[in-house]
Amino acid sequence: MIPVAKIEGIIRQCDNRKDPVHDTGHLKRVARGAAWFVKMSGCDKEEQQVAYAAGLLHDFVRPKSEIIDHAASSAAAARKILKRLHVKKDIIEDIAAAISDHREKTKWNSVVHQSVYFADKVFELLGAIVLFRGCTWVGECRHVQKYTVLDSVSSWFSRRLKHYMPSEFPKQFRGLVKSQRTWPTFFVNAVKSDEKWAMYLAAAGFRNGAIDKLSLDKFIHQFKPITKQDAIVRDEAIAYISGKKWDEWTKFVRF
Repeated sequence: MIPVAKIEGIIRQCDNRKDPVHDTGHLKRVARGAAWFVKMSGCDKEEQQVAYAAGLLHDFVRPKSEIIDHAASSAAAARKILKRLHVKKDIIEDIAAAISDHREKTKWNSVVHQSVYFADKVFELLGAIVLFRGCTWVGECRHVQKYTVLDSVSSWFSRRLKHYMPSEFPKQFRGLVKSQRTWPTFFVNAVKSDEKWAMYLAAAGFRNGAIDKLSLDKFIHQFKPITKQDAIVRDEAIAYISGKKWDEWTKFVRF
């Protein structure tokens, strides 16, 4: 048995680092996504719980620099936390493996092993929420702030979209991945075309990452659309945050 409630309490300290993109909200969303992926793959409740715990701890250590391997650091921290909570050693290692390998695709040993990677990429780096997360993250990154906001945002999204292709994921989930990719693809094309709504959202997200530091949930809920298009994007992101997308996404899964 994994003391999930205690882990949820421990990760609250992640909000103290003023990182809107990797706050407690992100950790819990990835945890829910990882558990959903495992469930949709036909695994039992115990495996779903393991995936959920891994999601909660996957970004527990999150330096500002990508030079430091936060996945390895988070896995090491998870081992210490879980040992202190008297979790069985084999379960600890399953959780640590899912955390340590969530940055890049690798040879997956199990569904649980792949679960955090899947949830982190498909639900947080694709979909409507990434329009807000991505722009906020670009604002957080000091090394890109010497460029214009739009150039920085456009570059980040263009690079990300070279990854996370449907073919990289299990066959039954490829329709979902394809659907999730439509949101950032549409957005980056709109930014490159200087569409008003996209430039507005990019600037708002950049400011949140660089200055305001609102939690992503709060930023999205307080975002005031100026066109029908950014209203649609905001509403879609809120639907995901509030847990209203799972039934719809289940329909994309092909067994």
